[in-house]
Amino acid sequence: LRGSDNPALGRDELARLHTALGSVDLAASPEPDGGYGAIGLRVPAHAVFDHEMSTRDVLRETLSHAREQGLTTTTTEGSFDLDSVDDLATLAALRNELPDDRCPKTLAFADSHGLWPGRD
Repeated sequence: LRGSDNPALGRDELARLHTALGSVDLAASPEPDGGYGAIGLRVPAHAVFDHEMSTRDVLRETLSHAREQGLTTTTTEGSFDLDSVDDLATLAALRNELPDDRCPKTLAFADSHGLWPGRD
């Protein structure tokens, strides 16, 4: 599963998740806010998500539930999602480093609506 609020999450990070699933049951791409932008499971395990979502502890609780069920886990390099103006500033700082095919609609929307922090 991939988060829709993580436009900078790229193919390399998704490939790391896929590779990790070759040796563990659950792999997650962490975000600085305590969540994850993508998660992969090798086996059905819906109970790993049996907790409150959209909190600072989502990743920790998901990994804990997975381990309680006997699943092996890992995290990858990670990315960030867009929840705040600070997150938009992070995306703005990366704007020129992103490949052309990375989140073009998000970038175009921010461009056309003047959403970049610190810009007039």
